[in-house]
Amino acid sequence: MAKAFKRREFLKMAGVTALAVSVAGTLGGCEDEPGSSSPGSASSSRPASSSSSSSSSSSSSSSSASSSEATPAKIIWSISANSDGTAALTGYEAAGAAPSGAVTLPTKISGHTITSVDCELGNKVTSITIPGTIKKVFHLNANNPNLREAIIQEGVEQLGGSTISESYRPFSECQNLKSVQLPKSLKIIEERCFYGCVRLTSISLPEGLTTIGEGAFESSGLQKVVIPSTVTSLCSNAFSSSNLEEATVKCTEFGFNPWDIFAYCKKLKKVTFNENTDTISSQMFRGCTALETITLPKNLNSISYRAFKDCTSLRQISIPVHVGYMDGEVFTGCTALEQVNLLAYITYIPNQTFEGCSNLKSIFIPMTINEIRWSAFNGCTSLQRVYYPLSESAWAAVSIEDNNAFLTAADLYTNASPLRI
Repeated sequence: MAKAFKRREFLKMAGVTALAVSVAGTLGGCEDEPGSSSPGSASSSRPASSSSSSSSSSSSSSSSASSSEATPAKIIWSISANSDGTAALTGYEAAGAAPSGAVTLPTKISGHTITSVDCELGNKVTSITIPGTIKKVFHLNANNPNLREAIIQEGVEQLGGSTISESYRPFSECQNLKSVQLPKSLKIIEERCFYGCVRLTSISLPEGLTTIGEGAFESSGLQKVVIPSTVTSLCSNAFSSSNLEEATVKCTEFGFNPWDIFAYCKKLKKVTFNENTDTISSQMFRGCTALETITLPKNLNSISYRAFKDCTSLRQISIPVHVGYMDGEVFTGCTALEQVNLLAYITYIPNQTFEGCSNLKSIFIPMTINEIRWSAFNGCTSLQRVYYPLSESAWAAVSIEDNNAFLTAADLYTNASPLRI
């Protein structure tokens, strides 16, 4: 009997042990034990640094049935800490999970408030939320083909930026980015921030925004934009080569003569200005081949180099009376242009101003003109009528340089009034 009892006791004990092993194996992949050194643990060790620390986010991922193949459950963020209790988010540890799906950036790590971001999140993120404690977003998620949504919460002030060695473009060439929510607190959108975002068809730029950087929305899918009145720096190529069909410019100044702001927006048909906008900058609308009409602001002071060059659908234009400066080649290649009211108080028509305007039929030239420079009307083969407010003798005193034969051959109407356009 003693031997039989021992045998049954042995089998019973063996069964309990097997069950315990099975349960332990099943639960082992769910959550790391405190103090565990496995890669998925929030307390996993990493080299110490005097300027950075790390902490796990609450993002989770599914685990493997085998504990040796378990996917890390948490993102282990890395930071560069500042002495004032703030920190920059600089990335994530390879020992933890990679950011994926919908990701919300942390607001605090290891007691430090995150106030800036300078990291790359990889190509698994589909939606990113940036909380308002973060004031500046530098490097983030450029060239991510899977990113579809960006929610920038109230409090964020700057997107993008640059150092001496590198320019940061947080959403550049995210070709599937469709939805961007911007806060009222935003002041600066830096260089090429949304460059090449071809599926970004609309965006609401907040009043309070002061800077739209170079190429910020270049080659994007934007179809309509309203530029806030608070913008004082509208940089070169800000919207060039985009899908814009309509633009409203509420601001009155652009900064130091930016180039190509709307250049080569081949679908742009309608532009509305603030009446106090003082400058049309260099090549601002160059190559906007769908632009048929445009009303220039009444208090405009200057029109810069090649502002409307190759606008091949533009049919008529009135240059406002307050314009005191107009640079060369402003309307070169505007092959559909038929009527021009030159009301500006300028003293000369610059070189090649209307060169190649092969459909130009009539123009009003103001009394202030005393010089028409080289090739200003070269190639204006349809020019028939020139209207001038003074006498024929006054017109004879105007200096007309070479390559303006089509101007001198047109019929002259003196003591004339401006055209009705």
